[in-house]
Amino acid sequence: MDVRAALESITRGDVAPVYLMVGDQAFWGQRLIISLRRTWLGADDAEYQVLSGPTSWRDIGDMLAGGGLLAARRVIVLKEAQWPKKDESLARYLVDPVPDVVLVVWERKSQPTIERIFGPHRTVLLRMLPPDRFSIFLTEEAKARNLQITRAGLQALAALVAGDEFHAIHELEKMALFDRRRRWDQADVREFAVAGSQDSALWQLTDPVLMRDKAKSLAVLRRLLEEGKLPIVILVTLARTLGQLSRASSARRQGVLLEEFQEREGLKPYPAKKLWQAAGRWDPRQLDEALNRAFRLDRAFKSGGGDPETWLTAFVALL
Repeated sequence: MDVRAALESITRGDVAPVYLMVGDQAFWGQRLIISLRRTWLGADDAEYQVLSGPTSWRDIGDMLAGGGLLAARRVIVLKEAQWPKKDESLARYLVDPVPDVVLVVWERKSQPTIERIFGPHRTVLLRMLPPDRFSIFLTEEAKARNLQITRAGLQALAALVAGDEFHAIHELEKMALFDRRRRWDQADVREFAVAGSQDSALWQLTDPVLMRDKAKSLAVLRRLLEEGKLPIVILVTLARTLGQLSRASSARRQGVLLEEFQEREGLKPYPAKKLWQAAGRWDPRQLDEALNRAFRLDRAFKSGGGDPETWLTAFVALL
């Protein structure tokens, strides 16, 4: 089943007791879990349980049955969990699932035997959206933010983000923050939004910034500029990292688990842990100020105000 079809079904209240998610598209996996939390548990941020790595069906059974007589509904996610005779135990569970529990089995790679057990109506495929479905996704996300974007503008945005849902959300949030009343056409989008960079060298700057090592940050920035990296692309890389850092800081204050933050952001374990630890070194107000400066600098770059390299150096020096 396509992930968007699954989301539509859950939103209607048609929630199955079990789901098999297959794929490594973290954005859509997290969207499905959020939808279950909203519909089944009553709130987007309602707590749910996650079990991953080596385990046993006995431990999983204890978790499934651990709610007690007065327990409310629950969502349990088995994320790449491994145990002996996995297909046999899941087949038995599908015959008699625990009431008031939605069990989600998330496998990054295809598991043909388990997929046959669950069947197509309970198997959700997490894949990159084809262009027509991605256009629908952009339209819906723009509408949710009360943004007016022309068809040509949406096509321009789709080309810039190249199928990356996380990047698309980042750009739409920027547009909503800048001017919700504007009617964004193709030229506006191309001027305002920034294409994602696949240049891994840019990420060498984020580590010293996260560690608040100002001297090293400025040294790496100087080298990147000497190598011809564009200031606007460096700024976007830093802004995305600071945005993630801000969300990590907020999650820590709210008592969110590291694993849940990792899923929300679509990150692998190591970068998620690095952001999580770095968030403790930053005051939330400093992060807000840094993000506001990044937004103003982004506009200055695109309006031709001042020397970009000088402005960017000053920005990094103030972090």
